Amino acid sequence: MDIAFLSDAGEDVAGIIDAYPALTEADVEAALAYRHAHRAEIDAELAEDEGWEEETERLREAFLATRGLGGRTK
Repeated sequence: MDIAFLSDAGEDVAGIIDAYPALTEADVEAALAYRHAHRAEIDAELAEDEGWEEETERLREAFLATRGLGGRTK
């Protein structure tokens, strides 16, 4: 979990600090301000990461299926 996900899930600054005790209130406020200023760019990057994970899982399943190992979990 990261600050962006916690914030999007409705967590407030205090809750984020609870999850990341090494951060100060100023750290969290700065991260949230950056997220607000660059939201479209960050969301695009997160979507790209999600797509990569899905493609990797699809390729893994295909590879395992070629060896008769399909249906097994990680």
